[in-house]
Amino acid sequence: MKSRRRESLAERASEYFDLPGGVVSNMPRIEISGGRQVLIERHRGVLEYSRELISVNTLKSVVHIRGEGLEIRAMTADELLISGSFFGIDFET
Repeated sequence: MKSRRRESLAERASEYFDLPGGVVSNMPRIEISGGRQVLIERHRGVLEYSRELISVNTLKSVVHIRGEGLEIRAMTADELLISGSFFGIDFET
């Protein structure tokens, strides 16, 4: 219960001070570079992996990356780098 309250407080502080969500809380940070690479920070693991779809679990949602020739180029406990041709990125809460 306390972690939920702290997270809520962190999210409210982030909004109040107009800070990016990931700076204060455990929200994922997603960076798209040139339509050919996606970097996801603070992920919780890969749920689905194929050349056309990669689904990544995060604290608040599942991120679905759709495309062609998708590859996981690098993965650590905190970061995931995906390359390929992207058609869309969807968020499932």
